[in-house]
Amino acid sequence: YLFPYATTRHDVGPRPEEQIAMFSARPSSYRATTETNYLYGERTVNFGRGERRLFPGVLPLLLAVVGLLLYPACKEAIVFLVTLAIAFDMSLGLKGYTFSFLYQHVPAFDGLRAPARVAIFVIFCLSILAAYGQAALERATGKRLRRGLIAAIPAVLLLEYWVAPLPLIAYPSAPSPLYTWLAKQPAGVVAEFPMPQPNRLPSNEARFAFMSTFHWMPLINGYSGYYPASYINRLERLSTMPDAAALENLIGAGVRYV
Repeated sequence: YLFPYATTRHDVGPRPEEQIAMFSARPSSYRATTETNYLYGERTVNFGRGERRLFPGVLPLLLAVVGLLLYPACKEAIVFLVTLAIAFDMSLGLKGYTFSFLYQHVPAFDGLRAPARVAIFVIFCLSILAAYGQAALERATGKRLRRGLIAAIPAVLLLEYWVAPLPLIAYPSAPSPLYTWLAKQPAGVVAEFPMPQPNRLPSNEARFAFMSTFHWMPLINGYSGYYPASYINRLERLSTMPDAAALENLIGAGVRYV
């Protein structure tokens, strides 16, 4: 498959730095939940968007503080706290120090476009520190109260994380007659139209990539976060389809099926 991997930058659409900024966390992102969260959704919907909804809940934060203050000091807790701080800074993308340094000095980091996803390590470390907090509370309470904590803490967490059912959209799970026919043909490169305009990516490209699993022919279509210049140039040359120049370009690319 000729998927456009993030190997070459171009001037069409958002630049890599702009995409990184778009998918980087802000400090306010850690106050934002999805709009479907029953408890906080309406209150925090304006603090984040897309991948910038990273609120871990009030209870985990409180338990983590309790763990840091009351649980006997240990090296492991310090390691998790330091890792949490580094992950938080890295999730800020180019607005933070860690990701900026790695982006400028470490190969391959300039191909990453969604630093906000590093927040999963913030949540991971916070959950460990929260466990220290629960352990500290259990040590300080009697047997009956300890049982109450074991029931109350999961109940509060379920309340904080309670969301409305995700809306599902019907999508093909079986091939259409066209793809059934195509799967029986001799192997050849496929071009699916309409192809997107270079300034309106990705349009139908993700759908075409998914539907190709019903025929397994190689595609000149593709989808990714960044787009190579060769892919953008091809879209420009094929924008006049079906004139002679566009058809010659398809033939030159080895396309057999349109």
